[in-house]
Amino acid sequence: MKTIVKIFFILLLIGTTGYSMEKKMGDRRVGYIYLPQGFMKFTDVTKIPSGDIQYSNGATIFTLNIFQDKNHTLETAANSTAANFERMGIKDIQGATINFTKKYQCLQIYGKYNNSKNTIVSYVFKVNGNIHLLTFEGPTNMLKENLGIAETYKRK
Repeated sequence: MKTIVKIFFILLLIGTTGYSMEKKMGDRRVGYIYLPQGFMKFTDVTKIPSGDIQYSNGATIFTLNIFQDKNHTLETAANSTAANFERMGIKDIQGATINFTKKYQCLQIYGKYNNSKNTIVSYVFKVNGNIHLLTFEGPTNMLKENLGIAETYKRK
């Protein structure tokens, strides 16, 4: 009976506080983010293999990677990302310079898919000499939550 009461209390706590268990996803090469339960490793079969590490919950996709070309600067990597958005048909592409996770100067590129129900946001930032890319794409009404998840990025 005590176990049932404990389980009920935990479920009640989760339901009333919005607390969701998170898990660390990523690897040493690209870094890590903390995703809510329900996200699983994902592979976009329509893309050429690129070293992307991806996770999805069926609505949102998070992608982590680094730029392989050592000649890239933050600006050229951000321009490359914006050009890729254009090839994908993304509309209203914009950019900003932000202080990502209060640690990294970052160029953020964002826009909307044609249906305008989905948004894509990419962060381009430098860590230990490597230019990293963290992207999420998902429902525009989940933008605030997804921005919060992106801010959980850790190098180790």
